[in-house]
Amino acid sequence: VTALYMIVLFLIRIKLYRAAVPVLILFGSPLASLTVFCWEYKDHFEIYMLTSLHLFIIFISSLISYNIGYTIVSFIFAVGAVAAHYLLRSMPYHADLAIRNQDDYIIALGLLVSSFIIIVHILKYRLMLIKTIRGQARENYEKAENLESKNEELVRLYQEKEKAEEKYRLLVDTAADAIFIAQDRRMKFPNPRTYEMLGYSPGELLQIRIGGGVHPHDRDI
Repeated sequence: VTALYMIVLFLIRIKLYRAAVPVLILFGSPLASLTVFCWEYKDHFEIYMLTSLHLFIIFISSLISYNIGYTIVSFIFAVGAVAAHYLLRSMPYHADLAIRNQDDYIIALGLLVSSFIIIVHILKYRLMLIKTIRGQARENYEKAENLESKNEELVRLYQEKEKAEEKYRLLVDTAADAIFIAQDRRMKFPNPRTYEMLGYSPGELLQIRIGGGVHPHDRDI
């Protein structure tokens, strides 16, 4: 039994949970039953020992796997072990012991059933919680993917905008004609050719009002 539990602990340690649970159920339950059946002293306490060992297996298999199916299998093994124990102790040479301790078997089955119901209820709650968490994680992952794709699209658009601005800036700076923006009767963003044609320095040109040298009667034309 100790060797089996060491093997199960080793499988858990290397994260082989799917292998650890079947090994524990398929080999642990029979070994626990044999341990009790081979108990030297035949008294009514061995049924409680058998029940305790199988409850331990049910609890551990449920804790490792979070699988209700494994819990059901463990419970079936436990009830079968109690029934087998009762039948073996009901043989003619153990009839007095079995008849005297029938209440112990009823208590043992009650413990198994009540523990099974509690564990299944807890597992359902845990599984529902895990499902909710996984759903939220999946939703957050999808949102993160959408944000990443949108961010990549924005980066692409920004790079294209920068390339377009650089292209038109190069065209304006190398143009043979004077190009500028007229705003509030002043020149904004004049290109180098504007300075060359008008003969003003950048500081002087930005201070000159457009139409300042035009006769007042002609400014509205």
